[in-house]
Amino acid sequence: MEAAGRWRPLRACDLPAIMDEEDWFDAFRYALIQFVADWNNSDNPTLLMVDPPVYHGEDWRIPPTIASMVHYGGESLGHIQ
Repeated sequence: MEAAGRWRPLRACDLPAIMDEEDWFDAFRYALIQFVADWNNSDNPTLLMVDPPVYHGEDWRIPPTIASMVHYGGESLGHIQ
């Protein structure tokens, strides 16, 4: 992602806005692949989950999908047993 001319990794809080597209399949695919890639290449992946994702839309797929990604990330770091 670009922010003020600088690349930054996708964070969990960025996912709802990206995933809430009309073409949900491609939106989900891009968001999840990029989030996992950023997670795997991060020196401090915990920072990618600091700000919680907030979603006020109606797509039932988004909250559980994000929750599973965040849960996996927390579990892989040992934050969730």
